[in-house]
Amino acid sequence: MASGSDPVLLEIKDISVVAPQRKKYTLCFTEDHLYARLPDSNEPVQGISYAWSDIGMSNAILVGTICLYIHMLAT
Repeated sequence: MASGSDPVLLEIKDISVVAPQRKKYTLCFTEDHLYARLPDSNEPVQGISYAWSDIGMSNAILVGTICLYIHMLAT
């Protein structure tokens, strides 16, 4: 389980999700997890935390590549 005390290696802010209701999240990448948190919180949102070992390496690389691309577009 991810924790807000884990060092964040990459943070992507203001990711908008529309379903089931519009919310903005911050995606956080740690050594062992990918999780979302609300902008005003340091803790992962319940149910939006994934261990890299559960995602699988090929999917983890894909997710990381997509998020880095989004980050580059935003800056």
